[in-house]
Amino acid sequence: MLEALEPIEQQVASVIESYGQDLIGKMLEIVQETRRFLIITGGGVLLLQKPLREMLDAAAVTAEHDYFLVNRDLASGLNSVGTLFAVLFMAAKK
Repeated sequence: MLEALEPIEQQVASVIESYGQDLIGKMLEIVQETRRFLIITGGGVLLLQKPLREMLDAAAVTAEHDYFLVNRDLASGLNSVGTLFAVLFMAAKK
């Protein structure tokens, strides 16, 4: 028997507010200290898109010149490719 689903928007917003800002702060250090091109991907990008964009704007970096923020359409495929390479590298170490 299926149970009724409960909305979790409030819980997600609470986690984003508490842990998301800490993560954004850690990322700011990386963005400011590196001269490398950054590709920012993962589920957090989708949930933290607004504060991420604000942080990147404040860091005075340019999209597609200094970084690429992966959108929803590409995230799943890129995560799959990353997982494949992680498995291949782990297998090669054995």
